[in-house]
Amino acid sequence: MDLWNITFKVTQAASSFGADMLTVITGNRDGSASFSYVIVVVVLTILYCIPELLKFLTQNVNSRKSKNVDILWQAAEVCRRLNGVRVTSCKSAKDRTAMSVALEQCLILQQEHCMAPQVLSQALDCMHSEGCRRENTMKNVGSRKYAFNSLQLKAFPKQYRPPEGTYGAVLLTIFSFHHYLHRSGTTMVKKLLVDVDCGVDDAQAIMMALAVPDVQILGITCVHGNASVENVCRNVLRVLKVCDRMEIPVFRGASKPLLGEVLNASMFHGHDGLGDAPDPNAPGLELAQEEGAVSAIIRIVNEHPGEVSIVATAPLTNLALAVKLDPTLPQNLKALYNMGGNTDSRGNTTICGEFNFAADPEAAYIVLNDYLCPTYIASWEFTCLSKLPWEFCDVWLAQDTNKARFMKKIFQHSIDMCNNERINKELVSGPGFISCDSYAMAAAIDDTFIIESDHKAVTVELSGKHTRGMMVVDHLEILKTTHKAYIMKKVDLGRFKELMMNALK
Repeated sequence: MDLWNITFKVTQAASSFGADMLTVITGNRDGSASFSYVIVVVVLTILYCIPELLKFLTQNVNSRKSKNVDILWQAAEVCRRLNGVRVTSCKSAKDRTAMSVALEQCLILQQEHCMAPQVLSQALDCMHSEGCRRENTMKNVGSRKYAFNSLQLKAFPKQYRPPEGTYGAVLLTIFSFHHYLHRSGTTMVKKLLVDVDCGVDDAQAIMMALAVPDVQILGITCVHGNASVENVCRNVLRVLKVCDRMEIPVFRGASKPLLGEVLNASMFHGHDGLGDAPDPNAPGLELAQEEGAVSAIIRIVNEHPGEVSIVATAPLTNLALAVKLDPTLPQNLKALYNMGGNTDSRGNTTICGEFNFAADPEAAYIVLNDYLCPTYIASWEFTCLSKLPWEFCDVWLAQDTNKARFMKKIFQHSIDMCNNERINKELVSGPGFISCDSYAMAAAIDDTFIIESDHKAVTVELSGKHTRGMMVVDHLEILKTTHKAYIMKKVDLGRFKELMMNALK
């Protein structure tokens, strides 16, 4: 911000808080309407040292120094001393505004969270390059909308978030949001509801989420798919047992699709879904909840409006039934992360159908058309193109932990099947370690995981003889819909490897 020829004034105004005050600092460049900058400090209590800080702030305002970022951090300090909330509004995401935010956040980490002073510079560099500049928002949220990544924006109180669809017209950000969250008792925990047909890759995805400290799984709902729904429930309970997380509720869901015949993936996952490697001490079905999966989905989402993301790694029957019973359900969801569908008509079950969509095409159609919340899709082709080398899998399974030994046992059947001629024909880009469901889970866990995505309207073909269950991507924008999904194209595979390794630690 060029402060040359800009005049500022500091005024005290009355407010509804009685003895409290509202300090407003405004500036204009030669009366031009093309630039405006407003800092609003909402004062909750009047503390000491404020006159001195305002004095320094006034001196900097009148110094006529070009690009004087001291004004920004001094205004922030005034706000912080008063336990207030500072809001900045400007017509573009200026680098100096972003730099001020980074400095303020790093000082919070140093002063209140015991970050060592010697790493302040390193923390600043990290925040400047990864979290603040507008050029990085494409990497963080898939569009160049805001100067903050989506995780930071979602941490803000709703009334302070930028309106949907804005691009530089108005940028509203709360500075000191870390301090605000600390004072209000709000945490950054991610609440997930996971819908699975627990085969081996579902197990890998669940274990990935359980290894992340700030992820809370509110429940796991089970559905037909890789195995019967009874075996799916048993498999989820086995995974929770090896991870020592039996407190997480497991709900039994739909045992067959809305229409058509039941499909299974026993060829790849084994008849029981976990590599036909039974455990005589496995938990019994009596540990599953009496409440059904569809009812649980509706209840849990409505108990936490705007906070829960669903990670769906299975046929979408449960989700379709839920939205038909409660059409308002999607508006209370934070987001939907789905492994399923295909983008280039490459099938792995039918000629043009990916398994999760082909197993219940009507359910997939309902979910893609009725769930109007932010939707992220990890398609079959994308997971193949994002495969890991088998050498990584060897290191991954060689960890000296009970989790790694469990995974090696249940995964061996699938590893052996990777040499099968039919399985190799299904693969898009040759052999490799493909944990399909884990990509959707990683995206739900880490907002920076998706580097590049297509934002397109999608639907599902229901009537084609050879294309039933195929996901249709509307590149020509012919479909009469305003809702579009984020279709993953490129992700941070380094972060993915880290999450996978941690899953078995």
